[in-house]
This record gives sequence, C-alpha cells and structure tokens, in this order.
Amino acid sequence: MELDRNCRKNDLARASPSRPQCLTRQTLDEINRVLQTVQRGAPLDLPDTAHQSRKSPAHGVYVSPTQPTIVYVTICCQDRAPWLATDKHHNLLVDIWKDNSRWVVGRYVLMPDHLHLFASPQPTAVPFDAWAKYVKSQFTKRNKVGTYVWQTDHWDTRIRTLQHYEEKTQYMLNNPVRAGIVGDSRDWRYQGVVHELRWE
Repeated sequence: MELDRNCRKNDLARASPSRPQCLTRQTLDEINRVLQTVQRGAPLDLPDTAHQSRKSPAHGVYVSPTQPTIVYVTICCQDRAPWLATDKHHNLLVDIWKDNSRWVVGRYVLMPDHLHLFASPQPTAVPFDAWAKYVKSQFTKRNKVGTYVWQTDHWDTRIRTLQHYEEKTQYMLNNPVRAGIVGDSRDWRYQGVVHELRWE
C-alpha cells in the first residue's frame, strides 16, 4: 500500500464520511503487522494505549481457557488526594486481599494517591468489577475515616504475554522512582507480593 503523497494536514480538517483520510506510514505499518500476525495465527500483542483516549474505563475481564488470566489494575484515590501510602493503609489492604479468595492479588505497589496491582481469578471468582468494588468498600468500612475515599471506577487491562507482564511489572515497580519519592525502587516500603502469580 502506497502513501498518498499529496495528502496535507488541511485535508484532515476538511475530512468527511465521503472524503477518505490519509494514513501515516506508521499507521500503515501497524496495520500490516496486525494482518501478518492474524494470518500466521499468532496472538496479537497490541500496544496498551487504548485507555489514553478513553474518557472512562472499559471493563469486563475475559478468562482465557488456554493461558493464564492476570489483570493489571490501577485504583486511584478520589481527586488524587495523597492519603494512601501509610503503614496503616498498607496493612489494611493486605489483610483485605488475603481475606477474599475469589481473586488473588500478586505484586502490588501503593503510591500516595493510587495503587497498582496484579490479580488473578480463582474457581469461585465473581466478576472482576464486583471484586474491585468489594475491596474498596471493605477498606472504607474497616478504615473508618470518611474523608479517605476512592474514585468510583478503576482501570484494568488483561495481560496478554509474558513480555507484557514483565513490562507492566517494571512500570509498577518504578512508579516511586518516576515520582521522585525514592532513588531506588527497592527503597519504597509500600509494595509487596501477596500471592506469586506465574505466567505459565
């Protein structure tokens, strides 16, 4: 497929359903890569960027019968208020995760205003959204501080490959470093592993 070299930026401004839009070389390369992957019958490993253009999270975790089901989750404090990273909140969340076995939590990192975690369903699993709401409600109930409130929603993405899992793990662990809180991710005390979630 050849690029239309006559395309210009103002063409996009005038674009309509009856006027075809020009595609960039990068877009065409990505389309060709996806088509080749589908033709080979290999699993797609698309960039995890869909959430960047969404105004609200898209939910619903597909439980695969042929590969591990591991979900990467981000839950934020309401208005991104920085109250989360304390010993009390850390211990309380770990207790709640251990008490509920419908989804098990793997590695996690608490930041002052949000948290990241990996979770995997068990045979008795409820829908993931219901589990996430339960965790937040249990935290609020046990914490007994009305001003510490979670955002209503959360972001989740299903891990697709071992490489995807490793990339998300590194992103999670380096959060405190990127935020300038610590110089070495190992120095951040509000992190850990509740259950070992293996990709196998």
